[in-house]
Amino acid sequence: MTDPVAAQARRRPEADAVVGHGARTWAEWNEQIDRAAATLAALGAERIALRAEDRLDLATLALGAIRAGVTGVLVPVRWPAALASESLASAGLSVAVSDLPIPGLAIHAPARLGAEVGAPGSEKPGSLAVFTSGSTGDPKAALLPWDALLASADGVVSHLDLREGDRWLLDLPVAHVGGLGVVIRCAMAGAAMAIPEPERSP
Repeated sequence: MTDPVAAQARRRPEADAVVGHGARTWAEWNEQIDRAAATLAALGAERIALRAEDRLDLATLALGAIRAGVTGVLVPVRWPAALASESLASAGLSVAVSDLPIPGLAIHAPARLGAEVGAPGSEKPGSLAVFTSGSTGDPKAALLPWDALLASADGVVSHLDLREGDRWLLDLPVAHVGGLGVVIRCAMAGAAMAIPEPERSP
């Protein structure tokens, strides 16, 4: 299985993977993704809803789903609880890793809070799903196979000549294709994600 974060952690363990909010090296992020994968695999479900207010947390859970060989369904954090519940129920999901409530689902704390490092990953990569906008009907989960996500990222990396030492601002939600694409492109190129500090109320 192609795993760009693991590859960067082997080649450049002390280089920056994330700068700004949640700053960490490739080795540190790789270890966190391992913990996420172990937690997701331990849930024993083929499809798991993933929702987190923190963009880096959701990126970590998403890549953990790929390592665990499960389908991670990314849930927009701005959705009202009722919409999240209805959409996930219609997609046949009953389990979620989330730091926000989703009525009707078995909720587990974000993976970064649990699981030991070192659980074996799946040889078969998982997949991710994002919800359509719902502008012409109810939102539907669109499946994004890992190979397709890597191929798309590779095309953009080549076109933009993204490389090690570059930085890309993660200013889009990871639960949308635009934000998810930034995560995968940076991992593939060895560029650092720049994540702004979360806004705080006075």
